[in-house]
Amino acid sequence: MLLAFAGAAAAAPKPAEPNDPLWLRQWALRTAGGVRVWQWGHGSPRVVVAVVDTGVDGSQPDLRGGVVPGWNALTGDTNTADDNGHGTLVAGIIGAHGDNGIGVAGYCWRCSIMPVKVLDAAGHGTGANIAAGITWASTHGASVINLSFTLDHADPLVETAVEQALARGVLVVAAAGNVHGAVPQYPAAYPGVISVAGVDPAGALYPWASFGPWTAVSTAGCSITTRVGRGYQEFCGSSAAAAALSGLLGLALSDAPASAPQLPALLAHETALATRRVSVLQFLAAASLAVRRTG
Repeated sequence: MLLAFAGAAAAAPKPAEPNDPLWLRQWALRTAGGVRVWQWGHGSPRVVVAVVDTGVDGSQPDLRGGVVPGWNALTGDTNTADDNGHGTLVAGIIGAHGDNGIGVAGYCWRCSIMPVKVLDAAGHGTGANIAAGITWASTHGASVINLSFTLDHADPLVETAVEQALARGVLVVAAAGNVHGAVPQYPAAYPGVISVAGVDPAGALYPWASFGPWTAVSTAGCSITTRVGRGYQEFCGSSAAAAALSGLLGLALSDAPASAPQLPALLAHETALATRRVSVLQFLAAASLAVRRTG
């Protein structure tokens, strides 16, 4: 399969500003391209982004209706309530409903969020549970798996689950870590994972950013997002950066002809060498022009 481009396309009309009250404070999306991020669309419910984390509050007003059934690896049932809050923060960056007159706008307004609870109320989890959660997501319809956490050390069970997810054609995104330096962090450093570091509004890496040869991309490291209940807050760290990239990939999969296996190469092509900051609009434009050609 060779990657090609369909040629020049007429520019889509510039979308209107969303009416979400906190939109003007969302520097992450505004510096990524503002409303032009949605030039090709707002996503699709058929694209499922799995938030493998502490659970998600599906009753949060900006997420309600967009959260599909998930799984709890700790208890082996479908109770994915978020007793920590981290997963709900991540979910809002990915897919908070835009232009609904409340709160914030996520990257992929209409993407489906699949909560997979692998971390407890303290944010801790075992390699076995994390691996089980990744496997469950990859075998139950996830298009993208978001891993906004780092492990204490490399774990063979998690690595195998990641490998299997990638083999199924699922995109796996992981936080690069918040420990300044180039020491590889896992699961971000596993082969095939799109590891994401955080940058500030000027495009510079945050002092806390983990960054090395294993880091694939950098994007906004802080975002205003959904909180458990009805609130909103600023959320900073590579967890937020990974969520932004997962939302972007969900958007590309929803509204562009490029397939999931093509997106990592397109992403790398539209990423600066020094800081690996992705050019969001150029990436979306490339995805919108990509076609598959066999031979």
